[in-house]
Amino acid sequence: MRRHGKADGSGIGCIIMAEKSYAFVRLGCPKNLVGSERMLGKLSQAGYALTPQADGADVVVVNTCGFIDSARRESLGVIREMLALKDQGKLGAVVVAGCLAERLGDNLLEQVPGVDHIVGVVGTAFSDVLCTR
Repeated sequence: MRRHGKADGSGIGCIIMAEKSYAFVRLGCPKNLVGSERMLGKLSQAGYALTPQADGADVVVVNTCGFIDSARRESLGVIREMLALKDQGKLGAVVVAGCLAERLGDNLLEQVPGVDHIVGVVGTAFSDVLCTR
């Protein structure tokens, strides 16, 4: 697995996986729903198959919220849950997107080390994060 790119969307990132299954966790407001729908569409176009559980998926995308303290705590908690699955070998990679990722950028890695990629609010760089050879 390779990790590249920055939270601000600059740079190209790619996580190359042999299998193409993903789980998706959406947290936050209605605006986050629009970003989530865009990500789901891009993943589908890239040939990824949605799976209902993170356990067993090749990658999970956690679309975070970072506007209020309780939302930040919830987002960090979910990211930690996904990292625990990854540490147990039950999940391939953890991608963090959304407002919290945008606000904290690479500083997010200090709070939740082990995240494979940070993409912030969905921009054009998201389609580069998950790609095939």
